[in-house]
Amino acid sequence: MWHYIQRQFLMGIPVLLGVSALVFVMLSYIPGQAPEILALQAGGAAMTPEEMQAFRERLGLNDPLPVQYVRFLSNAVQGDLGRSIRSNRQVVEIIADALPRTIELALAGMTLAVGLGLLLGTVAAIYRGTWADAGTMIVALAGWSVPSFWLALVLMLVFSLQLGWFPITGQGGLERLVLPAVTLGLADAGLIARLVRAEIVEQMGRDYVTTARAKGLGRPKVIMKHVLRNSLISVVTVVGLQFGRLLGGTVIIENVFARQGIGRVAVDALLARDMAVLQGCVLLLSFVFVMTNLLTDALYGVLDPRVRLGGKA
Repeated sequence: MWHYIQRQFLMGIPVLLGVSALVFVMLSYIPGQAPEILALQAGGAAMTPEEMQAFRERLGLNDPLPVQYVRFLSNAVQGDLGRSIRSNRQVVEIIADALPRTIELALAGMTLAVGLGLLLGTVAAIYRGTWADAGTMIVALAGWSVPSFWLALVLMLVFSLQLGWFPITGQGGLERLVLPAVTLGLADAGLIARLVRAEIVEQMGRDYVTTARAKGLGRPKVIMKHVLRNSLISVVTVVGLQFGRLLGGTVIIENVFARQGIGRVAVDALLARDMAVLQGCVLLLSFVFVMTNLLTDALYGVLDPRVRLGGKA
């Protein structure tokens, strides 16, 4: 088992290097990153050609792009992602301040998605072919289909402006986390619900279910006691993969609800052409996404021995 986990993480090293190189090159060619613009942001006034040349040398902008990337990678391994052009703060410090708020939102959204998805999927499977099945699947499909930014505006209009139950924006308490978490988690709840229903329906045709039913156990009891547990392996896989996507989705939600997380920091850095901060945010989100996928693969191998044995179990 440990050899399988080690192999999965070793396979992730070239992926992380490839992601970092791709992000570095793409951000290097974003319009508006000319040294003149960086100089104006840093100094607040036009520079002479000599001052501009010194500024380029200080930032290492005269070096070839591969040299700049190797230098950046060497610094990043040591925990140095550069400094913000606007605030002159270390990028690591800026990310460290914003990251807890993003993790809080992502975990709240995923908790809602898993809980609601399991509930809807199980109810749909228990009452398969009835109005309850159709109703829960319609809710799941609607959650998966509705754009998150539109859902956020509707929730703000109904539950904040009209009913006054929750604050519209900001952070600072559970009441300010509810609407962003619902907006973020509802789409994944729909996906998990459809997956749980499909898995339970498939498991219901297995021999162990027939044996349990022959012993006199009713359909709801068989599902809750036996089938649901065997259906969770696929759910764990989807939850792991969706968590990375969910973390990326905080970029939209944090800006709509004015939450000071990684997503809001990244958008502000893009608008200000603060490329060091933007690069750090994108790399962090990419790193979390890749590591989440690797952890999911490892956990899947732990739960299902056939995976780590190459299907020969």
